Amino acid sequence: MTDFSTAPEEFAEQVKQALDHLYNFSQLQRLPLAQKLGAVQETGETAGVNLRRELIQAIESLNPGDDIYYRSPDGRLYNLLNLHYIGRMTITEVSIEMGISERQTYRDLKRGQGAIADILWSKFGAAGSDNLSLAPVQSEIARLKEHFQPIDLHDLLNNALSAVERLAVQHEVSMNVEIARPTPVISANAPIAQQILVKLLSFSIKQANPGPISIILTNTPEVISLTLQYTARLTAENEPNHVMDELISQLNWHFEQEHTAGITRLILRITAHNRVLLVIDDNEGVADLMTRYLAGYNCRVMSAKSGQEGLKLARKTQPDVILLDVMMPGMDGWELLQRLRSYPETETIPVVVCSVVNDPELSYSLGAAQVISKPVTQENLLNVLYTLKLI
Repeated sequence: MTDFSTAPEEFAEQVKQALDHLYNFSQLQRLPLAQKLGAVQETGETAGVNLRRELIQAIESLNPGDDIYYRSPDGRLYNLLNLHYIGRMTITEVSIEMGISERQTYRDLKRGQGAIADILWSKFGAAGSDNLSLAPVQSEIARLKEHFQPIDLHDLLNNALSAVERLAVQHEVSMNVEIARPTPVISANAPIAQQILVKLLSFSIKQANPGPISIILTNTPEVISLTLQYTARLTAENEPNHVMDELISQLNWHFEQEHTAGITRLILRITAHNRVLLVIDDNEGVADLMTRYLAGYNCRVMSAKSGQEGLKLARKTQPDVILLDVMMPGMDGWELLQRLRSYPETETIPVVVCSVVNDPELSYSLGAAQVISKPVTQENLLNVLYTLKLI
């Protein structure tokens, strides 16, 4: 983002996230940027409504006027942003409408995202820079984004309990644990999941009166619930901070807090089957497009920009499915597909070959599970994932 914006990088990244969720109100409402802008502006509106209005106004401020040809340099940036984010057109549809390549569309959209970030930063940055900066959280999440793996929640909880054991003694709190059998195993980002549990346990210990905290882990085929129940001190704070919210949102988990008859319950709802799609494509815009296509579905997108990087990431994280481009510099898709089939960790992972070089017979002979042509539509992607029983 720094190539396209003079706003701080962490702020520009938050603006990009908000634009990507412009019509997903529940997600927009949870974004840290929505909460921070609301704190700066104090309009009385909900945070999501306020942020959406500011984004749309910022886009409209780039409108050069009706007398400017919409494909001209002055008109193109505004029209790309308007068609894609407000008109909800796909990258492919926008590129056709504007008469430019998809690669150029991605480049111009990045430039447009930077322009929007600059507009919002100039309007709110000076007044709310302390509130708006989530750089430490965002940078840590970015650093840890590859660490998806199968996790035994029993082990995860035991590690978290060990981390807060001394704190519990200091606050005269005991931890009574009830775990459903069999112990749930999930696919998640292990370091982030660990920090969520540690933070939740630490928060409850500091909030609780001396005595027991009940920790109950239950599971169904779709959702796992971790409930912490205790009596809270009268002076206790109400809820965990924005760092906790950001970590939870990264895993698509949900947090609730209940207060009934003097009893406080912290409930963490964990998605049991969080699918992971690994996109291996030297065009970074493809992963962004797949992320938009899968908004609202229980599927996370990871990406690699080369065959070498993709192979390493696939072996390390063992995603549920791989979307593989063929035309890449260095190790191309054909070579990578053969290598994926030669390692025990990756030999059974479904690989969907996705390329303008459409050769289904060759793809299947090398072990592909499905083949789709570029440009990929949302319907094609969802049909493939449905066929593979991943959504």
